[in-house]
Amino acid sequence: MIYMNLKSAFKKGGCPVCRLLREQEERYFFNLLYENVNDGPTRGLIISSMGLCSYHAWELQARELKEWNDGLGTGIIYEDLAGRVLNELSHYLSPLKQHLFEKYKDSKIKIDAGHKTDTGRTCRWKSSLPGKYLLKIIKAVTKKKKPSEALAGRLSPEKECHICKSLNQSEEAYLEWLVSGLSAPLFREAYLASGGLCLPHLRKILKFVEEKWAAYLLIDKAERELKTLDNNLKEYVRKHAWDFRFEPKYPEEQASWIRAVAFFAGEYRGNAADTVISTREKALFDYSRHSQHHSKDNKENKSLR
Repeated sequence: MIYMNLKSAFKKGGCPVCRLLREQEERYFFNLLYENVNDGPTRGLIISSMGLCSYHAWELQARELKEWNDGLGTGIIYEDLAGRVLNELSHYLSPLKQHLFEKYKDSKIKIDAGHKTDTGRTCRWKSSLPGKYLLKIIKAVTKKKKPSEALAGRLSPEKECHICKSLNQSEEAYLEWLVSGLSAPLFREAYLASGGLCLPHLRKILKFVEEKWAAYLLIDKAERELKTLDNNLKEYVRKHAWDFRFEPKYPEEQASWIRAVAFFAGEYRGNAADTVISTREKALFDYSRHSQHHSKDNKENKSLR
């Protein structure tokens, strides 16, 4: 299935691993909101990570709004989390409130000002390098535990966002299988005909490569794709100059600034309701289609020569 998914992603343009991870992310959000909001194990994972990471929390909200024009699933999940955090806060505040009431019931809270200001020789000693070093040691040894330090620990996630963890595991699997698939002629041909990997995934996949020929294929593919992108970027920038403003502007050039970000940062991960996603998808389509068309023309011209 991983081989088939990769081969299918090769045909759709852009970084195939980014595309597969995004599709997996979309399926997870739909399944979570459609049938797993009240699933015990799923809820346990969300609780252990104190909700989702910032990116996936906002994505969950955006996707539910897009699919159902409502926020019931998100509300149920975070209502549970809010109750748990409130219990922790109340558990901490109750004895503290009683302690402070007993301590300050007969007087206003006073700030301890009993320390003496250092002067003369003592100040000079503290400002010296050995003095500063010694003071750090003394402070580290005599450091008092902050009164709310334990609470901060209880409010912190025990585990990372489980969506991030799942995607990281899938990403590693895709990259490993892609490397192993390069030994199969049809799979290798499909990859070389694709748009190749983005730079972040190229960096990661090179760690799984054991054969020099496989490393060559991956790096050579990246170099050729980047050369094409660089040429299109140069033309895109050049045709913005006043003297060249009337020259024809080709789709792959017009999309190059978007594709450049995709190469260096990875493909766009935003939700389908984002108004800019259509621009990015069209840029990917134009860039892939016209780049392939021009590469075929170049091969035919070279053969004629």
